[in-house]
Amino acid sequence: MSETPTHMAARLGVSILAAENYLADKARMEQPPMPMPPIPLKRKRTGRRGSLPKLYECKGEKRPLHYWAKQKGIAETTLRARLSRGDTLEQALSVPTRQRLHV
Repeated sequence: MSETPTHMAARLGVSILAAENYLADKARMEQPPMPMPPIPLKRKRTGRRGSLPKLYECKGEKRPLHYWAKQKGIAETTLRARLSRGDTLEQALSVPTRQRLHV
């Protein structure tokens, strides 16, 4: 038989509210824990899975854009911008980039 909050408060010399809170916490602790919801899997942001990079041809040689950028010392994003505005790969590679001043 469980003790009422009034009897507990009188026996321990505490307020009835304190006894009610204690009994509510005790009842909550005796309940089995709720199961945790499953954690969703995070997917990595990738492009087309398993696809090969697009090849660009220049002077009879087919290579990915990052190869041409590294060969000429031009940022790949710069080459992509030049190609998107309509330049051919030869034109995009022949235009020099601005040199930044290092002070």
